[in-house]
Amino acid sequence: PRPNKNHRTHSTNCVNAEQIADLLELCEDSPEDFNEFVLGRPGYWQRQVEICRSVATCETTVVESGNSIGKSYLAAGLILWWLYTRPGSLVVTTAPSQTLLGTVLFKELRRAHSKSVVTLPGRITDSANVSPQTLVVDNSGHQVLGIATRGVERLSGQHAGDLLQVIDEASGVEPEIWEALDSQNPTKRVVFGNPIKAEGPFVELARRGELQNKD
Repeated sequence: PRPNKNHRTHSTNCVNAEQIADLLELCEDSPEDFNEFVLGRPGYWQRQVEICRSVATCETTVVESGNSIGKSYLAAGLILWWLYTRPGSLVVTTAPSQTLLGTVLFKELRRAHSKSVVTLPGRITDSANVSPQTLVVDNSGHQVLGIATRGVERLSGQHAGDLLQVIDEASGVEPEIWEALDSQNPTKRVVFGNPIKAEGPFVELARRGELQNKD
């Protein structure tokens, strides 16, 4: 069942821990409900909803982002959805540029986290210039870790039972980085990229997805 819309009008002080836990459980398989009822942000548009449903049901979702889809807005919602509906989970997000992570994706994360209608625990990096960018829920490894692909040796040691990878500007990610990402054995992977190259791991993922959609 979908959460009751009355959740949106409750102040945090009026919603106890059990109600919050119930709400998060109801949103476990629905990133779009989490965005609306937990974060309190404007609802996703049709293409974003399609991506959400793919992420909820598929191991790998490839998003060719040549056309504007509100990528960073959507990615921030997906990251927070995974992190808070799965206790102890880990999100690893990477892109070719640490500046891109700090000033774009984590900017959206900071905004969504701070303005959430349900108070979400955790400490988020407050400067775009810090590497890695983090949102740490607790010291057990329940966190978001954002690091540029040049830090491949720091990526290869990250593991968790519920691990989401979010890869941005994927056409610029080199093959050896994909090997490090594969070694994490992610539960789910979301790949955003503009297919500006004729070949490479991102193009292969996109073609594989096209063939699966035809079947």
